Amino acid sequence: MIGKFGDFDTEGKKIYVDHMAGLVDQLKVVLTRIKLSNDELGNEMLRMQNVQMLSANTNMQMIMEGLEQEMAEMRRVIALEEATTDPATLAAIKAAWQERFKYAANLRVDKLASDPQAMRGSLDPQALKAAQDVSADPRKIDQYRDNPDLYAFLEFPAPPGSSLVEDNRAFVECHRIRGNEVGPNQHTNIISIATLLQEAASNHAVAMWGRSTEGFASDPAMGGLIFVMTRMQLQMERYPRWGDLVEVKTWFQEDGKLAAQRDFVITDVTTGQPLGRATSTWVMINMQTRRLSKFPEAAKQKMEAFQQRPPRHAIAREQTRQKLPDLGLPAEIVGPIQVARRSDMDMNGHVNNVTYLAWALETVPSNIYSDCHLYQMEIDYKAECLGGDLVESLAGHCGTHESLLSNGAGPDALSFVHVLRRCNGEACTELVRARTAWRAGEPPVDAASE
Repeated sequence: MIGKFGDFDTEGKKIYVDHMAGLVDQLKVVLTRIKLSNDELGNEMLRMQNVQMLSANTNMQMIMEGLEQEMAEMRRVIALEEATTDPATLAAIKAAWQERFKYAANLRVDKLASDPQAMRGSLDPQALKAAQDVSADPRKIDQYRDNPDLYAFLEFPAPPGSSLVEDNRAFVECHRIRGNEVGPNQHTNIISIATLLQEAASNHAVAMWGRSTEGFASDPAMGGLIFVMTRMQLQMERYPRWGDLVEVKTWFQEDGKLAAQRDFVITDVTTGQPLGRATSTWVMINMQTRRLSKFPEAAKQKMEAFQQRPPRHAIAREQTRQKLPDLGLPAEIVGPIQVARRSDMDMNGHVNNVTYLAWALETVPSNIYSDCHLYQMEIDYKAECLGGDLVESLAGHCGTHESLLSNGAGPDALSFVHVLRRCNGEACTELVRARTAWRAGEPPVDAASE
């Protein structure tokens, strides 16, 4: 709760400090009564507690003094707030407190109770000091790896909530990588990452204009108009591991009269290191007719308050929107026939865009998939696919774009063009065309980093 102190208004802060002071006084009374009593069990409990605290170079008196110091700091913050009405100064005061207690602010005690190892770690006498160390510098968590319980506690903080940032012109969301999002090497793949980006984009839309009963990312007031993705380009420097905490930051901006561009940046919360980036193009269609639609004027006005100004690009413009090469037939690589299942359908009533990525990757040769790093995937969505459709997966080698050879993929990069198509006799409809770029000779996970 102490980490939430900065979120209260000034009167709320005063109430919080008064309650905290009352609890500290009650604790002092209880400890004094135990010491003066003949309660053998109570005194033995205090003795064992003091022994544990001494092993961490602290004792109950030091803890009480620490609480008194925190209350004094809280009163100082209250005095600073009462001395100013400047919004920028008040925001700076709040930000300073949140930065100081960002670890405590994210800790969910109700969730902690569901993890026995993390709960044991929370009872470790070193837990308070360790949490403060990691809050000040997340890299210090490695100092506690030799204490599995304490390390589990320090890794446990629940992700911060999603929020609009940058004057409501961007959106951030944190996510802890789950077991069903990783492969045998305990790391995510590009499918898991694309799913996270899709979720962040949808939640951003909900934050802007509420939850719709129709489709993904739709404004409930738009009356049957939905956004669909027509292109995506995703670059990954490193894939996060099971249990890692990642932040997805996303924003959007107009892209001509009929489209919008949405960009993403993915960051490792613990280290602050960038993991990847992506850009995507979205258009609006009528959900009933499935035809392209212009943005209604009311939607454009609403979007204006949230879109990025001036425009900002997660991937350099010279690396984006490159024409994907044609695939010569007969194809060099023929993958398995895919069946569009009912479970592949999304809220827009067609196969989810992430499913196509998974189908396309089935055509990658095994030695490339296992021994190289998938640095980039570009994908053009050309037509819808519905439940029950049979989809052919084709692929072949292709050249790597020059901008990637010296930036990201490396001079020895290997690239493939992928085509997914639906055929009815001799008539075939291309659903998706994609290109993957792989860092040659670099396994998906660097063993030295484990």
